[in-house]
Amino acid sequence: MPAKNQFIAKLHEDTELHDTFLVLQKQLSPTRQGRNYLRVTLGDKTGQLEARVWEGAEELVNRFDAGDLVYVTGMVTSYNGVLQIKAQFIEKLPEGKVEWADYLPSSSRPAQEMVAELRSLLGTIANPHLLALVNSFLEDAPFMERFSVTPAAKGMHHAFVGGLLEHTLGVVKISSAMSVLYPVSRDALLTGAFLHDIGKIEELTASAGFDYTMEGKLIGHLIIGRDMLKERAAKVPGFPENLLLHLEHMILSHHGELEWGSPKRPKTVESLALHLADNLDAKLMAAIESVSKSDGMSGDWTAFLKIFDRPFLRSSLLEADSPDKAKKLPTPKAAKEPAKEQEQQPKPPSPQRTLF
Repeated sequence: MPAKNQFIAKLHEDTELHDTFLVLQKQLSPTRQGRNYLRVTLGDKTGQLEARVWEGAEELVNRFDAGDLVYVTGMVTSYNGVLQIKAQFIEKLPEGKVEWADYLPSSSRPAQEMVAELRSLLGTIANPHLLALVNSFLEDAPFMERFSVTPAAKGMHHAFVGGLLEHTLGVVKISSAMSVLYPVSRDALLTGAFLHDIGKIEELTASAGFDYTMEGKLIGHLIIGRDMLKERAAKVPGFPENLLLHLEHMILSHHGELEWGSPKRPKTVESLALHLADNLDAKLMAAIESVSKSDGMSGDWTAFLKIFDRPFLRSSLLEADSPDKAKKLPTPKAAKEPAKEQEQQPKPPSPQRTLF
């Protein structure tokens, strides 16, 4: 397997490309003349970029799939301020030893460090039944190994190795802060925060492309996680039925709305708090990732983010040295803002299954 030298975050217009990338998506699309061209989303640990193949697209589309490593030659171009690759050649690489760290993004924090912080926070749970339940997971080495490498989502937030652990730690920390500010059951909230996404170890794979498993596609992590909870709670002597019911409800309702994938909306204070903590960590991280990673945009604004219905100004531009400098902020060019009259009309919740 050839060593990787060209990373997406370092590419710029007119860069001649000769390197390997991970295929994230592929799609045949028609031109205005009725011919098909091939769109391929390529990725590495630093970001992702779309490549386009204009000649021989229908023949090439069947030569590789999402999750494959491919060798690409071509030229980096810019269209409407967005970088893309005009590919001349794409070939699937043969099986071999792969340095997946070059292709799969991973958490910036060591897993052991995050696990230690998580254990410290959860160790403050006073209820003996909840503490025993939590420890049954924390002391399960095979579970924690998978929990520490699984992504939290396929693409929208914490979509990297260790993303589930980092996201869970974030939700637990937010929940802990909530318990100081508001009269909620801290023990129940911290337990629910830790367990809310455990089903993702069965829903998502930590291998190339971060895809959904068959169980993930057919059942989903909310139901899987609820089943995992019931199995563990049954092994804790004398676990109260009403407490188990509350935790089940927290897991099943944490997406907040039926339209967002929850079979029930939050109907307890703690389940509402969990939904808000989860939503805060997921959406804020999605925004932070959008302004920090390479998305092909060469200007001051990110690409248009569908989940927010807007682009974001890159944060570094707000760190001005002087008031005069701060006033000279650019306006977005590449992405269109929604019209004002549209912004004034409230929209119903949109499906967010891929966000969570």
